[in-house]
Amino acid sequence: MLMRSQAQLSDETLYLGANIYYWGEQEIRYLLLHGLKSWASKSRSEGLSDFFWWTRFDARGPHIFTIFSAANKGKGEQLRQLLNHWIEYFLLTQSSTVELDSRLLEERHRNCRGGKMCIADTPDEIAPNNTFQMFSHHPANYPLSLVAGMQNKREFLGHLDRLAFRAIHEAQAEDVFSTAIRWIAEIDQVLPLCNVSPEDYWFFHLSTLFVFSDSKHWRERRNSFLSHLPKMLSEGNRISIAKTWLIQSQHSAGTDTYDLVRSVLAEDGRTLDDRYMVLRQINHQLLLQIGLLGKFEIPLVLYAWFRSLSSHARGITA
Repeated sequence: MLMRSQAQLSDETLYLGANIYYWGEQEIRYLLLHGLKSWASKSRSEGLSDFFWWTRFDARGPHIFTIFSAANKGKGEQLRQLLNHWIEYFLLTQSSTVELDSRLLEERHRNCRGGKMCIADTPDEIAPNNTFQMFSHHPANYPLSLVAGMQNKREFLGHLDRLAFRAIHEAQAEDVFSTAIRWIAEIDQVLPLCNVSPEDYWFFHLSTLFVFSDSKHWRERRNSFLSHLPKMLSEGNRISIAKTWLIQSQHSAGTDTYDLVRSVLAEDGRTLDDRYMVLRQINHQLLLQIGLLGKFEIPLVLYAWFRSLSSHARGITA
């Protein structure tokens, strides 16, 4: 039995969220391309929504977490009813037949470490396959919280919206690791155009991927990471990543990517660390969206940092 919306939209509600519990990698790709993309396009063409975003998450079981913004307060209830109908019909007619072991589901839930992206991630019991839950999503919550302190919030959300559509297509790739390399390489191309040092940004990103027992600033950890870099980044990883990176480097970065990074890194009163963190979150989520396992993010970011270092600082033969 499908899970219905637990929260009705009030006149003040502008953002509507949904968790769609739909198991299986091929099934998720089908849901993204033939479900989510279609609903986002239809709601826009009918003047009901003007912002769309999604990601994957494992709390209460693997699911797609998506957000739609009502075009105006008066469109909220109509948008809610249509989304409820579209999602319910999809799950009834395109049901996932994948079965996942209960121990695996519990493990994936525990690996979220109590993290919650929305109110539907509570309580702790696993949600059944082919179910969904709708809710109102507060604009102070993720990913809308990324706009904090930005001067041009609407422009940034527009870029995030376009990236959500791109991520649906990127998620269809059979070789998601190569797709991820191309994305990281594209970001690397854009950073100097935004007057940001690739070495500086990639080391910031890298430092967020580890848990430390002290409170040192990330810049203070650089020498320590340099001394361990030869062991952390294997020759095999360097060679495999370099091949795909070279292909991307022969092409110019996309205009949408440049505009997105430019808006994130704009000097508008936010600290550099705050701006770096927004870009880090976008890069991290893009890898999740396309289906790359988290353990592969470290070698990717390590390689990006490695490439940005001087030959002397690398301590390794490229």
